[in-house]
Amino acid sequence: MMQWVPQNLQTLKQLPAQGERCLSLLDMKRSEAGMISLWAIAVALFTLAIGSALFAYMANERKMSEEYLVETRLRLAAESAVEHTAHRFEEHPELVKKDSAAQKNGEYSVFYHDHYDVFYKDDSFTADIEAKREKIAKENREERIIITAIARRNVSVKKDWERHKVVHGIVTGKDKSYRFAGWAE
Repeated sequence: MMQWVPQNLQTLKQLPAQGERCLSLLDMKRSEAGMISLWAIAVALFTLAIGSALFAYMANERKMSEEYLVETRLRLAAESAVEHTAHRFEEHPELVKKDSAAQKNGEYSVFYHDHYDVFYKDDSFTADIEAKREKIAKENREERIIITAIARRNVSVKKDWERHKVVHGIVTGKDKSYRFAGWAE
């Protein structure tokens, strides 16, 4: 064990003149032990706070990821229902029923209702489909049909509000020839 030894006599004379007391090695250990304990407690509390913040952040990110997955699946279920209905109109044009009274008044005419289920490995969704005919413009003889699908998640516990996604698709054509024209906003 090495001890500090002043280099010259002048330094040795200054120490007692400044009113400092020379501590023994045992006294130094006792005074530092309390300070080390305080530092250890402070570091432990800081680590606990950082760990708690990281845990809360990870839980929040997990929840947001699950919400995004449900939102995406809802959108895909609704789009799938619209595309399925458009395909049915292309294959079976007799499903597009004519309603002359509504067309004469220039109103939208709802002529088709359906129910479409989408299943994923751990979840299921239901889409309610409605198709309505827009007013036919005289210069454009093609009729325009708007297919609306509202997708909902099938849950066993009903809440005050229900998450859903609404998607609109457009089918154009006339008489016996219909085709999917794209998505409507």
